[in-house]
Amino acid sequence: MSIPTDWLRNFFTEDNQIDLDRVLSLTNPYDPKFQDLLKPLISSAIEGKWPLLLPVSRDGELYFYGAERDERSLEELRQILQAVLGAADTYPEFPLIKVAREKIEQILLQQAPAGLLKVDLLRQSQSDFALRKRVFQALASVLDLYQQRPPVTAVVKRPVGRILRDFFAACQSRDGSKASHFFDELKTTGNFSQRNLISLELQAWEAERRWSDILGHPRLVDMLGGRMPAQLVRVLLRAIGNLGGDSLLEPPAFGEVPLEHIRLLCQPISPLFANRPPLETRECFAPDWKLWAIGAGALGFSDGLDGLPDFIDPAWICRLHDWANLPTKTPVAPTIAPIPSLQKVESPQTFNDLRLVLEGSLSASMEELREIWVAVQEAPEELRNELYVYPRLQSVWQGICQIFDGSRELGWKGWLERLKEASADPDALIHELQEESQSWSIESFSEALLSQCLHGDASTSLLLRDSLPLLLDWLDRREILCSGHFWLEWLELLALDDLVNPSDVQLAGQIVQRFLSRPSQIGNRARLGESLELLWEKGGSVSAYSEMLEIVELLLDETQPGQQELRKLWLVLQGFALSRWTRLELAQRVLTKSLAREIFGESNEASYPPLSAEGRDADLDVQTRKLSGRLLAIYSLTEGAARRAKTVLEGMFEGLRVELNHDHTATPALQNLAKKANYFLFVAGSAKHQAFYPVSRIRQDLIYPLGKGASSIIEAFCKSCVNFSSE
Repeated sequence: MSIPTDWLRNFFTEDNQIDLDRVLSLTNPYDPKFQDLLKPLISSAIEGKWPLLLPVSRDGELYFYGAERDERSLEELRQILQAVLGAADTYPEFPLIKVAREKIEQILLQQAPAGLLKVDLLRQSQSDFALRKRVFQALASVLDLYQQRPPVTAVVKRPVGRILRDFFAACQSRDGSKASHFFDELKTTGNFSQRNLISLELQAWEAERRWSDILGHPRLVDMLGGRMPAQLVRVLLRAIGNLGGDSLLEPPAFGEVPLEHIRLLCQPISPLFANRPPLETRECFAPDWKLWAIGAGALGFSDGLDGLPDFIDPAWICRLHDWANLPTKTPVAPTIAPIPSLQKVESPQTFNDLRLVLEGSLSASMEELREIWVAVQEAPEELRNELYVYPRLQSVWQGICQIFDGSRELGWKGWLERLKEASADPDALIHELQEESQSWSIESFSEALLSQCLHGDASTSLLLRDSLPLLLDWLDRREILCSGHFWLEWLELLALDDLVNPSDVQLAGQIVQRFLSRPSQIGNRARLGESLELLWEKGGSVSAYSEMLEIVELLLDETQPGQQELRKLWLVLQGFALSRWTRLELAQRVLTKSLAREIFGESNEASYPPLSAEGRDADLDVQTRKLSGRLLAIYSLTEGAARRAKTVLEGMFEGLRVELNHDHTATPALQNLAKKANYFLFVAGSAKHQAFYPVSRIRQDLIYPLGKGASSIIEAFCKSCVNFSSE
């Protein structure tokens, strides 16, 4: 037998009365009748086999944890366990644990982040050795079944577009764990270049808030040596911002951040600040421009600061010069100065000349690129033919040609035209969107043209669904508003997909939010409700339940007519919740009953079973005692969601005090709350920067939920609450 890993030893050391050393011992083992039951489960885990089925014995109680590598495999394990165990010796429902309630679960969740299944024995089974033996043997038989399966059944690759859809949906919702999981899946497809994989990995790390790791990525130098995509530039700038640069976005803060600190952050990525960045000169990108200017100033690249866009406050630029010890500038409103063109590019006559010109193009402006394109076009054809031997230089030249030779229309318009072509390659189109869309101009976007494509054939519809997270991100960054009818058509397209998973429910929530923010007809509300019912019918699951509750909250809080559709949708969800009540987290159960009261009134509460199964949430008492007397501050502009979260959390943790704040700016009341609260939960998706920066300067331990609804707020606090309480 192999040597057990550290995490497995910790699992059997932490509050688990099963002695791993005795199970493995040849001289002092357990009684054979116990040893024979324990060894199959434990030896399988030691050998690194999946699934994991591990026993825990504590205070005379026996139970088991089941774990798998991903959510789909975990759901399959649940079905197999239910078929093998039945209901004679164990409870038929196995609660899904995604948030550790105790140290032993935390140890196991680090190995299996998809979640744990808890197998509890019935009360009579706990004291009857024959019944306990039957459960052990049944679990051992499950492991045997897995070992007998042909290996080919585990090697099923999903379409690249579908994985990218899930990946960017996770990135957009800042769910770092899921983003990293989908990135690992993307790596196995073999469809991406090394540069593209580095860019995707950095975006996954951004979702995980791994800011220092982003700036220290071992392969980042490969990206800095080429023409950097706009998306990657923004990731690097946001890393600088979150490590201290954001504090300098307002003039009064320059005295609070040491110049040397920012300089050290920027030095590893100094090529980024040596040339004008590929950022659009629109005011919605002002924070990105300021962060670039901060980096350029900290490194002494003062020339680039002369051409900042005119929406950057001249007084702020003067403060930046003073802070970075740069030559003093007269505080006059700057204009966008054209970047002086390099000396006219001569047509290369040797291959070495051609190589130098193309390598220089990687840091060239658009005007300089056009000169390079003309010069290389005039070079002898045999020189250009030699590029085929050098794939990197050939790729650089092809990229320049695509910009200037007119062979391919750029932007959204060109992409949608290629989408409609019968010979279109889906993988090539989704790669183009993923790599280039953040550089596409606003002028290239047409809501009407995109709406026409929503009614295309099956392959077009599939590709558009895969493009949705990238489209949402592109529109959000440019603050572009589309009509309610446009978003309704998108929701219907999403609901018509053959396979709906939790990522799609999360995307549906973003669509509903945009739909509700625009005027719409009452008839469209009925279509909205029907689409959501169809979406849930296809993709309803325990893992997607929280996302659907957030959609319900959006419908509940909006002021326009539509409550009849909400009630119909809630009845569908209520049936789902009641059929899986014991599989829901306690917070989900409490929030479900709270929403039911708001939608149907107090009388509806009688439709639901008790919140807790007998003894199932007893460990909550420990958390409640630790949180009693503590103060949680919740800052959110979504007042209804914050109010519901307060009600649920104060109900779950008796003695916990929750205070809410909805101020649009950093008022004295908000800043005082930030100073006195034990925990501060900041709903960043619904807040404005005027409030964020002052609060983040007061405390660096802000808790960020993944969404804006009560379920996201509650889940974020519960995860952090466990971490805080275990210190």
